[in-house]
Amino acid sequence: MRRITPLLLSGAALVVSSACGEPRSTPCGTTLNSTGANTPIVYAQPGQTVKESVDSLPPAGGTVCLGVGKWTSGYNSTVIAKPHITIQGSGIGGFRSDLTAMSGGTIVLGRLVASSGADYFTVRDLGVDAGSAYIDANLGGVATDAFAIYNDGQVVGAPQVESPVIENVSCLGYSPTAPAHCMLVENVNHAYVHNVVAVMNVHGVVLKGTNSVVDGVLSSGHSITSVIVKSDNYAPSSQDNLSNITIEPLFLPGDTRGISVIGVAAPISGINISNARIHSPLGWGIHVAGANSTTAAGSIGFSNISIDYQGASPTGYYCMQLVEYVSAVNIDNLNCSNMSAGISLYQPAAGTFSDFTVTNSQFTNIATNGVETYGTWMISNTSFGSIVGNGIVADSGVTTVSGNTFTNIGGSDMYSAGGSFVVLTP
Repeated sequence: MRRITPLLLSGAALVVSSACGEPRSTPCGTTLNSTGANTPIVYAQPGQTVKESVDSLPPAGGTVCLGVGKWTSGYNSTVIAKPHITIQGSGIGGFRSDLTAMSGGTIVLGRLVASSGADYFTVRDLGVDAGSAYIDANLGGVATDAFAIYNDGQVVGAPQVESPVIENVSCLGYSPTAPAHCMLVENVNHAYVHNVVAVMNVHGVVLKGTNSVVDGVLSSGHSITSVIVKSDNYAPSSQDNLSNITIEPLFLPGDTRGISVIGVAAPISGINISNARIHSPLGWGIHVAGANSTTAAGSIGFSNISIDYQGASPTGYYCMQLVEYVSAVNIDNLNCSNMSAGISLYQPAAGTFSDFTVTNSQFTNIATNGVETYGTWMISNTSFGSIVGNGIVADSGVTTVSGNTFTNIGGSDMYSAGGSFVVLTP
């Protein structure tokens, strides 16, 4: 381990309120369900699976308390589907230095999963280990999701899981290229995800839900996305807020992708992402896409975002990439440095690709162009420095600019390549 191990050991620090593996003195106490009624508490016994403990609770739900150590999940082919279930650990799980397994705290071995019916599902202070040591020994090397709330069968119209809580939870996948999720939170409403760590599998933390909050993520070792907000017809996404995200390479710069916001089989809107640090991402730091006119991405906000690459990125690596059917994106205080390109476009859809703003941002040491525009843009109070190509390239439409500064630009400060500029006096 060259990067993620020190970061986790020094903090799970950045995102976890208790250090990795640190036991909690009082993991369980009297609990109330969403109606305010007391619910029973079960202390799992050695040899019991998590499923056996959950099954011992009454239909009204309750709390399963897991002590420090390893607990087999038991959910190989079934899911938690009853409401008001809380699984309370005694300390977030840490990671072995070789990343084949988790170590310390409370560790659930194998996938921990819930689906429709598991309203008010809560998981706290533990790790979920779907790493290679467990998977090779028990599942024939076939990677699985680690933690997942999902729409079983991808049934369009299936009831959302209401108000789940995932707090101080870590997960380990099989490898950076294993076709699975580390943490999937799907078909949910009013979800709250707080202080989580995701390591390996192609997807890190995945949110497909409405009116939800993700606050505090450390993610590494994901070859497709480290954090993704995705909208599907069986799991739509809108009105979600994500903040305090750190994405780091696992072994080497460029082995981990950044953040995606995408509409695939349903539109996505009202997504706000703030306070994110993305270091040495694979391909791009942030990716926003709408697959077609009926599944467009719009009303997306980014603020206080830092994207940089150790040394300088390979050719074709972007701070941000906007793809096809995207509109109404507001970018404030983006610090983009040492990348091949700043904000770039891919197949923008004519007539629907518009209404973008960039404010109070910085583009530094960019090997091609700072910002490429198409449609209607407003770029203000933004600095461009040490840009090999052009500061701003207007491919189409009208780009309004105000109060920007340009220093050491290899090409033009503002280059009209089919579009035009309107310059406002600050």
